[in-house]
Amino acid sequence: MDSGFTKYEAFIRTVQLGRITAAAESLGYTQSAVSKMIASLEAEWKIKLLIRDKEGVRLSSEGRIIYEQMLHLRQEEQNLEHLVQEIRGLETGHISISAVASVGSHWLPDILQGFSAKYPAIDYEIEIGDYLEMEDWVSRGRADCAFLRLPTVGTFRTMEIGEDKMVAVVPKTHPMAAETALSLDMMCDDPFLLLDRGENMETIKQFRSRGLAPRVFLRTYDDSVVLAMVEKGIGVSVVQELSMGRMPYDVAVRPLKENIVRHIGIVWDPDNGSAALRKFLEYLETWKGAQKQKKSE
Repeated sequence: MDSGFTKYEAFIRTVQLGRITAAAESLGYTQSAVSKMIASLEAEWKIKLLIRDKEGVRLSSEGRIIYEQMLHLRQEEQNLEHLVQEIRGLETGHISISAVASVGSHWLPDILQGFSAKYPAIDYEIEIGDYLEMEDWVSRGRADCAFLRLPTVGTFRTMEIGEDKMVAVVPKTHPMAAETALSLDMMCDDPFLLLDRGENMETIKQFRSRGLAPRVFLRTYDDSVVLAMVEKGIGVSVVQELSMGRMPYDVAVRPLKENIVRHIGIVWDPDNGSAALRKFLEYLETWKGAQKQKKSE
């Protein structure tokens, strides 16, 4: 990427992340370097691109017009790079992936291990987020693709990858630990530890759709916090089975009688012409088939 596009990318990333410090960290530059690149653009064009305040930075009215054009230019540059990759046989490439935390820690390592063996020169950027913000990242080009719950709110191309069930989690000393399966109404009498984030509001929806209201004692974004609290006997919870994969907590995990399943897939913008992304999607079809085969054995 030449110096002009480097400045453009610094500006774009600053707008997307809302802070120069965050943009610098994501790009591998110092905060000073990113500030100088943006200042250079403003001086060269004699336009105020960003308004700085205590919350971070935001676009000026002129900056908003420039930002939209820069996104277009970046897409054109990426399309050119993708064309070159195809001509060269995909010797190199880059894929920006966003995912919910459970997929990022339990499925992606296996997926990337296999894909990287076939295409070792492709590099990656992985960002963890919730459903709605990841859809926004894909629509704005911040991410090439996202692993999230289907169906989506936005209009994307999608491919279902697998399923993930909700499970009940209780302390091992709790009387409910003696049950082989639990129901949502049984989870309403104890202090409830709620995973309160975009991807997990489904938990509350499942209770409310059945006329139930858990006694929410604690809200948190972190699965490990919930499981650590359950281990200490502070309360009970409902989490996604996939998030339990490598958790080192001594808790009782029981299936839900309601058999609540979420469908997880990958979404991408159909206008994304990345050769690397296309190969990645082709590999995912193979990986998905292999997972189904393992389950049937």
